[in-house]
Amino acid sequence: MARIVTLGAVSWITVVSLYLSWVGDGLPRLVLVVVGLMICAISLRALGRMQSRFSGFARMCHRLAECGVIGLTVIWSVALLSRRLPPFWPVLLSVIILAGLPAADGMTALLLDRFQRRLVESGQASRRIFIPSDDPAGEELVALEKPLDQAEQQAIRMEMARSAGNLTAVMRQAVRWAIAIAAVLLLADNWSFDLYPILPQWAPMVVGDIAEAAITLLVGWYAWRLFETGLAVKLSREEGGAQSRARTVQPLLRAVGKLVIAAIALMSALSSLGLNIAPLLASAGVVGIAVGFGAQTLVRDLFSGASYLIEDVFRIGDYIESGSAKGVVERIMFRALALRHQNGPLHFVPYGSLGSVRNNSRDWVIDKFEIPLPVAIDSERIRKLVKRIGLEMLEDPELARVIDVPLKAKLYRIEPGVKIFRCKVQTPPGEQFEIRAEAYRRIEVAFKENGIGFVDNAPSVVLHQTAVGEPVAAESPLASVP
Repeated sequence: MARIVTLGAVSWITVVSLYLSWVGDGLPRLVLVVVGLMICAISLRALGRMQSRFSGFARMCHRLAECGVIGLTVIWSVALLSRRLPPFWPVLLSVIILAGLPAADGMTALLLDRFQRRLVESGQASRRIFIPSDDPAGEELVALEKPLDQAEQQAIRMEMARSAGNLTAVMRQAVRWAIAIAAVLLLADNWSFDLYPILPQWAPMVVGDIAEAAITLLVGWYAWRLFETGLAVKLSREEGGAQSRARTVQPLLRAVGKLVIAAIALMSALSSLGLNIAPLLASAGVVGIAVGFGAQTLVRDLFSGASYLIEDVFRIGDYIESGSAKGVVERIMFRALALRHQNGPLHFVPYGSLGSVRNNSRDWVIDKFEIPLPVAIDSERIRKLVKRIGLEMLEDPELARVIDVPLKAKLYRIEPGVKIFRCKVQTPPGEQFEIRAEAYRRIEVAFKENGIGFVDNAPSVVLHQTAVGEPVAAESPLASVP
């Protein structure tokens, strides 16, 4: 660039000096032609040395720059040799536009890379859950920030990096299209490029309508891609189960967004071509009314399903109960939900008939079980013994990983000849069965070591057997039967 600027400035000063020296304009024009060829050679050599550094859009700009340098040199030389004024300003503006293409693309890449890093670095490191308060008399829940383990953080970070990368890639493609279209329009305006004189009278209007429709479809395509990738980024940043929520909600929202954006883009493109879209809109309205009246159950199922998914009532992999159906959410379909029962059967439940849904796979569960003991046992002794067992379980790293609140016990009720103690432990959903089995085992061992036995508190009926024909005591109002 320094050589080109120096050569251009020196040659221009020399040419002006020669012209003012009354030597005519032949020699100055010849000098400008030679200098133009030299600048063309220097530029092509520099572009050839930089070719290995370019890829993608920059490589396309590199090819365009080579063609632009050759074309500008030809235009410059032909204008000088035909004794016309050299197109100095159009050539200079064209060079600036061509040089600005890779510069604008590089600046956009830097900004989008920084935007992508900020999206990934602002990921969550904890999950907010609601647990019971420590106040025995209160039943309210308090919010708790539960740190995520290494595997969960890595999975969330990978999901966010993937979705953020897709979003920035789509944004970069859209910006490149905008830069390319703007460069073409600027070059056409710079050189006063006009096709009207050489085209038929009807052609400019048709070409303009086709170009407008094509740009409308292009805008619609990138609007859909931005909606799709932006939705993935939004869902990957949701608290708790980002990947599961993305798998659950994204298909429905993608289908709705694709239908709406495609319909708007197609209608706009047809309108740009001069077609009357009023009959299409009227037909769509009539069909919609007919579907609404003729398929009320279908419409109810669709709206109910959309409400359940948008409000995050259940996700794929959750164990839910609703009415007579319960099981793991295996599939999210158009108007029904597939629930896999723990015994194997697969239930297909329409969204409209779900009603109240009980989700057993969110945040935490409190598992409670009862142990019957003799009525003469010391209640405080049992409470301390079970508490010690709960603290010992926390010393095991494998068990401590899935125990949110340690095992505790308290006297629940007293029945004739028996005391019922209720034990409880808080774990993540699905982990309570393993913890309960381990708690049973440790309680059994501890009670056996301390000489404490369990009591059978099941109700029983005592029957007295008598000999056949033996009279029953008259003072007994109720007689036992064999």
